[in-house]
Amino acid sequence: MQHTDRAGGIEHMEVDHFDSGQKRAYHQNYANLFLAKGACNRKKQDRPRLVERATGLRFLNCCEEMDYNSVIFEDPKSHEVWGTNPVARYHIRYLGLNASNLVAERRERSELSTLLRNTRFLQKKKPDKTLVTLIQQLVETLDKHIPQIELREKVKGSATAP
Repeated sequence: MQHTDRAGGIEHMEVDHFDSGQKRAYHQNYANLFLAKGACNRKKQDRPRLVERATGLRFLNCCEEMDYNSVIFEDPKSHEVWGTNPVARYHIRYLGLNASNLVAERRERSELSTLLRNTRFLQKKKPDKTLVTLIQQLVETLDKHIPQIELREKVKGSATAP
């Protein structure tokens, strides 16, 4: 979910075979090809292995499972993500979603969001034009951060939470 600008630009992106273990006919199918940051693509490698597949482990499919916030959550204090089931935890672990740079980006996004919400001059009837321009730039920067995966009420008290 990282914006290409934040991932180093399009030159750092690769075409990834989502499921490299599929039969040859499907292997090159458009539905099996995803744009991925090079580092993520290399972390994935030839996973899940056969023994992992046999136990149901796999990566989440971002085109078929758009509602990540039903299985992956961001801790609002540490900004690390955690999963509610083995598949989500596998996805987080092997893609390195709690790498320090990603946690730092989520923390920065949270701090920028808080700054925007708490800025008093936004409440003025006629804010200064320069401030409006700065706010627009801040919003554009914020839009390129990893989006927040909100903690839903039904899992806040869950035993799987960190």
